[in-house]
Amino acid sequence: MGNLSNLSFLYLHYNELSGSVPPEIGKMRNLSNLNLQHNKLLGSIPPEIGKMANLSSLDLQNNELSGSIPQEIGMMGKLVTLLLNNNFSGSIPQEVGMMRSLTNLDLSSNFLIGPIPSSIGNLSKLQQLYFYFNNLSGSIPEELGLLKHLWVVQLSSNKLTGPIPDSIGNLVKLYDLALYQNNLSGSIPTTIGNLTKLAILSLFMNELSGSDPLEMNNLTNFIKLELSFNKFTGPLPKQIYHARALQHFGTVDNHFTGLDPESLKICNSLVRVRLDGNQLRGNIAEDFSIHPNLIYIDLSGYDLNLVRQICYMSLSLFKPSNGTYSKGIGAPKVIARTFRKILRGSIPSDIGSLQSLQSLDFSHNLLVGDIPRQLRGMKQLEIMNLSHNNLSGSIPSTFGDSASLTSIDISYNELGGPIPNITAVRKAPIAALKNNKGLCGNVIGLKLGCTDAAPRPAHPRPTR
Repeated sequence: MGNLSNLSFLYLHYNELSGSVPPEIGKMRNLSNLNLQHNKLLGSIPPEIGKMANLSSLDLQNNELSGSIPQEIGMMGKLVTLLLNNNFSGSIPQEVGMMRSLTNLDLSSNFLIGPIPSSIGNLSKLQQLYFYFNNLSGSIPEELGLLKHLWVVQLSSNKLTGPIPDSIGNLVKLYDLALYQNNLSGSIPTTIGNLTKLAILSLFMNELSGSDPLEMNNLTNFIKLELSFNKFTGPLPKQIYHARALQHFGTVDNHFTGLDPESLKICNSLVRVRLDGNQLRGNIAEDFSIHPNLIYIDLSGYDLNLVRQICYMSLSLFKPSNGTYSKGIGAPKVIARTFRKILRGSIPSDIGSLQSLQSLDFSHNLLVGDIPRQLRGMKQLEIMNLSHNNLSGSIPSTFGDSASLTSIDISYNELGGPIPNITAVRKAPIAALKNNKGLCGNVIGLKLGCTDAAPRPAHPRPTR
């Protein structure tokens, strides 16, 4: 390989190459592009690589290379792209800051430790920075704010601590900021309001606190906003909902107290919403309005009769000024599982009209009364969990129409009578049917025949 001194391009990616990278590679001083990704190379990067002064692209990702990143890498001053996600360990060398031509730096998915070097602030042309899935520690350096051409910063899944630096507000071209799964603390800096092009903000699973700054009202281009599993308080900034492209919105397990349902009318692009585990109040039913793309909503802990609200949102008709009717919320495919002791009363029959619902989980609540026979209308329902409630009566025979149902759990209720003749029930383990009052049928562990009809709650006769 060392004899190929005039070679400019070497592409050996997606092969079965093994062994180590030979030191002789340093003799290929005219090489501008080296791509060895997706092979089975072992060992470390030889320090001789620093002699490849004309190299502009080095791609070694997805091999089994290990050891430390050599300091000599900083000698490659013409390098534009450096992709090294492998099994490297040790710290990121300060000499990385000498590669001032870099636009794409990917050291993700390694075992790197220690701080992000402050010399990174010298990479004035950098556009994409990927350090995720390492064990980096310390704070995010203020010098990051010097890199004004950055549009992607992904530092997630590390052990970073301290605040998000104020200098982040200098990155006015930023589109994607991923800082999730760290130990960051403090509040979101007010300078974030300068990032008007930001479309993806992922801050979940940190120790961030305080209220979201009003300056976030400037950020109206969100596609994905994830604030879950922090310690945020106060209301959410109203203008966030004006992000007409917002698809994924999560605030799970914080201390948010205010939700502006009226503003959610504008977010008709929503696909997945998780607001569970907060202290939200208010009536969301009439204000949620048109969300034709919504497939998942979790509002666990919301201080209302959520089942009826979800049904209302799904069935309500929205009448615009021109007088023509159209559907309200897009039919959700999942009603989430984590209500837990919140739901009371009976299951509304309206829920049977959620034609696209695939998974229904109301387990571990305080529901009473019958299982509504209208559930047969849910032609796409595959999973139903009503366990650990106080439901009574018998299982509706109309369940025989539910051919799509593959999994059912009705244990720990007050149900009785014959089980319906459908595959999901016949193949259910006894654990999914136990602790009821007199269920019977052809399932091991149940009585084979039913002698008495299951007791049903009395209903008053209608008066004429």
